[in-house]
Amino acid sequence: YQFGFEKLERWLEMCRRCHIRCLEGSHLFTQWGAGHAPKIIAEKDGKKERIFGWDTEAAGEAYTGFLESFLPALTAFLDRHNMQGKFFFHISDEPSAKHLEHYGKLSKLVHTLIADYPVMDALSDYAFYREGFVDMPVCATEHIAPYLKNRTPNLWAYYCGCHVKGVSNRLLAMPGARNRCIGLQLYDADVEGFLHWGYNFWLTQYATKTIDPYRVSDAGGSFASGDSFSVYPGEKGPVAAVSLELFLEALQDYRALCLAESLGGRREVEKLYADNPYRSFS
Repeated sequence: YQFGFEKLERWLEMCRRCHIRCLEGSHLFTQWGAGHAPKIIAEKDGKKERIFGWDTEAAGEAYTGFLESFLPALTAFLDRHNMQGKFFFHISDEPSAKHLEHYGKLSKLVHTLIADYPVMDALSDYAFYREGFVDMPVCATEHIAPYLKNRTPNLWAYYCGCHVKGVSNRLLAMPGARNRCIGLQLYDADVEGFLHWGYNFWLTQYATKTIDPYRVSDAGGSFASGDSFSVYPGEKGPVAAVSLELFLEALQDYRALCLAESLGGRREVEKLYADNPYRSFS
């Protein structure tokens, strides 16, 4: 294999102009268990063709051989552009306990090929972190308790449409307080980052059809309304949903609490919201 990184170099330059400091790569394997390879297009004998896809076994010789060529080339490029500690790899979103052994095998392969670059994935089961398969866990708020109990470093949190019982979310049917309280919860749990999917997914599940988000808010009956997009299409660019405006206020709450801590200490700040019923993830 031979690889060209000209477009990635252009992307890096643009991000730096826009003061974006960190980047992440696409998932190296498919969602929900890393069973297969993503679609990869290559030029072969002067023609572009799909060389890997969902019919490719993740741990098969063909795809692992590709990764053994691609990942060292990519990390060498990243090293030349001083991206150590600023670029994050993904293996597979939301694996479950039944995928632990298989995921672990792929994680070990990837880690041998990316040197010191970290792996971060959205997951729930603490075993994936305990076994050392993920460096930066992004845990669903419904299942974050074991991570907090064990004072997991580099911990991120996330929610999506299936997380609705007793946790924050920004679904259309929820009152604004359920949305905005995430800022307080992130501060109280001392979580380092937050992930939310669905910026402009104006499609049905599995991206089989497009939708009009002004008429369809649930991905064609597949997701809870408000889960899959935070903006609407506008004539002059994206139009923010009310849920996104509330989420901005949540992040501003978080920054205000951090500022207050720098002035008076964390214990004093915690006293300010000690009686707030929305203070914790649980």
